[in-house]
Amino acid sequence: MDWGATNNWGHDNSWTCDDGPEDTILTRWDERSKMTNYTWATNKGVPYEMMCDLCNSLGKDLWVCVPHCASDEYIREMATLIKGRLNANLKIYVEYSNEIWNWMFGQTQWLNNFYCEGRKISWPEGIVDRVQNNLNIWTDVFADDLSRLTRVAGVQTAWQDVANRTIRNLDPDSFDAIALTAYFGLGEKGDSVLDGLGASATVSDVARFVREEMKENEVEWIKSDYDELGIPLNKQIVYYEAGQHITPTPFGEEPAYAQALLDIQRDTAIYNLYKEWFAKIEDIIPNGQQALYMNFSFIGTLSAQYGSWGILETLDQDTSRVPAPKYKALMEQISKCEGITSADPGKSVASPDYKIKIVRRSKGHYLILADFPLTAATLFDLNGKKVGFFDARISDFIDLNLEGFTSGNYILLVKTPNGEISKKMALD
Repeated sequence: MDWGATNNWGHDNSWTCDDGPEDTILTRWDERSKMTNYTWATNKGVPYEMMCDLCNSLGKDLWVCVPHCASDEYIREMATLIKGRLNANLKIYVEYSNEIWNWMFGQTQWLNNFYCEGRKISWPEGIVDRVQNNLNIWTDVFADDLSRLTRVAGVQTAWQDVANRTIRNLDPDSFDAIALTAYFGLGEKGDSVLDGLGASATVSDVARFVREEMKENEVEWIKSDYDELGIPLNKQIVYYEAGQHITPTPFGEEPAYAQALLDIQRDTAIYNLYKEWFAKIEDIIPNGQQALYMNFSFIGTLSAQYGSWGILETLDQDTSRVPAPKYKALMEQISKCEGITSADPGKSVASPDYKIKIVRRSKGHYLILADFPLTAATLFDLNGKKVGFFDARISDFIDLNLEGFTSGNYILLVKTPNGEISKKMALD
């Protein structure tokens, strides 16, 4: 989403998306971000070719957002390109724009101005045909290989009325999943009390009000989306963004309790909150189902005013010196789910015992062990660059000779006859 500059796509600011008659002109395919452009640091993001190439290198599924102002030609060519360039064994999640109910984004203003007010149709009903049109084109392009495609319809978790009026007006056969957020954070009540405490507010105070908001609102909002939409329509629920959302009210205002907001991001309290939240989400998911959960986001600095979104503060963060409790909680959850290589509920889930073990034999020399056959292992740095490949000479272990590799964190992708397992690996 962010890599493709989805919010306000093609514009530098939200207020320029719909401020002139020229903004009604839908974007042609040849106006997209291209591999040959001198820079990709623009308001059109990274080329789709690069997105596919990264997914191919890492062996990971792709989630792509279609620009709000894309023409039919653009959408069709985009779908055709991705269908051909992404490895055939990888899945594609496609969504029209991002949060088209969120009034802070230009795409919401654009849709309301030109497709609701401009046509004298109520909001959000007036925006539904743009979502439907996108779904129809992708369905047509993938008609002969629809199992690769998960067609996503996004909603706001806490706004059930708008979610219902959007989803219920779509052709139920044209989409596969309903996308929610799974954030936990502070409500207005907690923010008000903490503001009163000001600089005397503590991490424990923040955590207490976060737990209250989980119980009173956030769990109930997600349950409601299952009850109102997911279960009756027999659609899988996926979480397009999730994690901590511990920010002040209103968003973007420096709160009186700013230090406590910063401190909790490195405190054991937020690790515990993540673990509790994962357990609550697992309790909500109907028996026998899985749910794709995408934490927002990977790297980001601390900010009491605008949110501390990153699970790491820098790409090369030394977690022995600068604690990363959010990262620790997420890596443990990923480890718990090892062996699950897709959120497709139609695919079998491996046993919880489907795990690998990395044993350090000597400095720079490791073994990957398992009680099932192993095929090969690929090592990536945290930039996603492939830095090593190792064949399994004997099927029950892989020898890793990492002498000369720089110390730090890496991602190990281990191939087996039954799928792939990814695991973080720290070299000292």
